[in-house]
Amino acid sequence: KGELELVDTLLVDVQPVNKLLVQKEFGIDKDIKYRIFSELNEHISDGCCIEYNGSMYRVLEIIEWDDYVEFFVGNLND
Repeated sequence: KGELELVDTLLVDVQPVNKLLVQKEFGIDKDIKYRIFSELNEHISDGCCIEYNGSMYRVLEIIEWDDYVEFFVGNLND
């Protein structure tokens, strides 16, 4: 509910993944579409929406490392 608002633009590394790989490697049992690597950023949080290649996705899981963040996204309406 509400409106989407652009809060940041990031340069990231996007990698397609499949559900079985993510489940085996990380124990995440969700319908993940992409694995994204980015610099640490306060705007990346569980449930937030991102746009990539003209499509909207929802952040489903986040793993923070010392100097970067790895997050997994799925379809917005899943």
